[in-house]
Amino acid sequence: MPEIPEGAKTPTDHKKKKKPKKEAMRHEWKGETYTLVSPEILDDADVLEAFDNRQVSVALRLLLGEKEYARLKRNLADDGRTKASDLAEFFTSLAEEIPDVKN
Repeated sequence: MPEIPEGAKTPTDHKKKKKPKKEAMRHEWKGETYTLVSPEILDDADVLEAFDNRQVSVALRLLLGEKEYARLKRNLADDGRTKASDLAEFFTSLAEEIPDVKN
């Protein structure tokens, strides 16, 4: 391979273009902020299927990831138990912020 002279410019047209990074979606609820796994998760078929099957806990696990989901349950726990109605309330408040789910 030929030696490149010192100070020579390198072509930039061969570099891969970086995709703009989508900002993480955060949801504030009852004084806590929860971060979704990624913005793309909102367009995930598994999340839609869980929602369609009324599997709120499954949908939340997929949306939030295991650590955020566990933190949500801890924050909602009363005497070590988390009410399903509280999880449903969180899911409803989250869905209201997502434009495609509103109607």
